[in-house]
Amino acid sequence: MKNWVRVFAVMLAIGAAFCIGGAAANGTLYGNFRHGRLFPIWGSDDVIRPVGSGRGASVWNGTRHIDSDIGDMSNWLGKLDEITEITELREMDFSLGAGNYQIVEGDGFGLQYDGDWIESNIEDGVWKICTEWVWTNAFRDDDRTCIIYVPTGCVVDKLNWSIGAASVEVLAPITANTANLEIGAGNLEFDRLDVHKKINTEIGAGNLELNLTGGWSDYTIDADVAMGSIFVNDETLVSGLAGTCSKGSGPRKIKASLGMGCIDIHTDDQ
Repeated sequence: MKNWVRVFAVMLAIGAAFCIGGAAANGTLYGNFRHGRLFPIWGSDDVIRPVGSGRGASVWNGTRHIDSDIGDMSNWLGKLDEITEITELREMDFSLGAGNYQIVEGDGFGLQYDGDWIESNIEDGVWKICTEWVWTNAFRDDDRTCIIYVPTGCVVDKLNWSIGAASVEVLAPITANTANLEIGAGNLEFDRLDVHKKINTEIGAGNLELNLTGGWSDYTIDADVAMGSIFVNDETLVSGLAGTCSKGSGPRKIKASLGMGCIDIHTDDQ
């Protein structure tokens, strides 16, 4: 019994230390959930706004869109890293931490970013991009920017993406057989996504916006929601506490597990 008391005392001390450190850094501690949103126990709530459809309960407060256009950004970002060794791409395996990302059409595969915080490599037809922690970028999480280029008509077998506290806009149309999309406290938006078989998505306190090919009759969705919302073509599919739903009978499957965020789905027949 005494050992358990010691363990809980140590955990309490660690938690108190983190709270004190967060307060000293002008942080905000959230612990009150009212009217579909989180409110702070202490700290300012001035900049916290849900993104995506604007109807979810996400706590993501980063930049939703990169303000500059691609032409402007290309002038001040680093040299374009052209990836010429890709002959046949099977999978995009992206793990994107804090920052602003745009995925756009280009002459081929490549990326530009400001600094040395991105690692990219190709192995067995899998393109891996991940965010690295380096001391030169230790305090630049909110303003660092990366452009990822894919060729027109990009087709892969699988998307395997993990999005942390990032804002990701996919402006290039992408076609895949399957897509696994994991979002922590960030925002992921697809302008045009064509997934033939299945979309699996797990969302913590973030948002996902999907503009899908085909009509809603082409899809079947199974969803579990803790405190978030799912919208399809501007209509509420499921919302609130501990909600579940199974809708549709189409051949294209969507499996969604949602914490406190929002999924906004649009199809061609909207």
